Amino acid sequence: TKKAGFVALTTEQQVVKLSLLKQEALPDIIGTLAVTLKLEPLTATAEPLLSKTITPTKAIEELLKDSALQLWVKQGIGHHREKRDTCAFCRQDLPHDIWQVLDEHFSKESGDLEMSLDTAITSVTTEIGTIAGLNTFTGAQFYVDERAAFETSSKALSQALAVYKKDLEALKKSLETRKNNLFQPTTLKTPSHDAKEIAKHVADINALIATS
Repeated sequence: TKKAGFVALTTEQQVVKLSLLKQEALPDIIGTLAVTLKLEPLTATAEPLLSKTITPTKAIEELLKDSALQLWVKQGIGHHREKRDTCAFCRQDLPHDIWQVLDEHFSKESGDLEMSLDTAITSVTTEIGTIAGLNTFTGAQFYVDERAAFETSSKALSQALAVYKKDLEALKKSLETRKNNLFQPTTLKTPSHDAKEIAKHVADINALIATS
């Protein structure tokens, strides 16, 4: 006879219980998940570089009006200064005062800004590269009854970090845009990621690690 309050397991519940009985002991999970977002300090560094106003000592108006031409000329300086007396593109002799004229346009201030932008771009690129390796835990490290919860939280974390990555890529693009046109300030897109949501998914995964 059945005891009062007895409720039979469904077929699905029986399968789960049997799989738990058949499970072998898993190794302890070493460590916890740690995610440190660096967009805020990276943005704090980038903002003054993007908004900084600089003007050439003696501007070449044609270059100011055409950022692509300005970039082309700037890149050409390194291929010609102290290397050639003729233009590698048109083969004509370089004007005797060419370096003075260009140095007055591409001033030390613009050179310093470019170096700062390069440093900022490298920092953002490094942060983008860390995202893929933030969560190294896998569902196979968890017992069956915790695995589904881990997979759900892990997927949600990946999606939230994908938004964070897009914010970093947008910051990098703004920095590159400013570098390609040093005399034109650049605006910065408002971030879309949710730091609190990312922190919640991290906490959920760590709670599962603690109980596994």
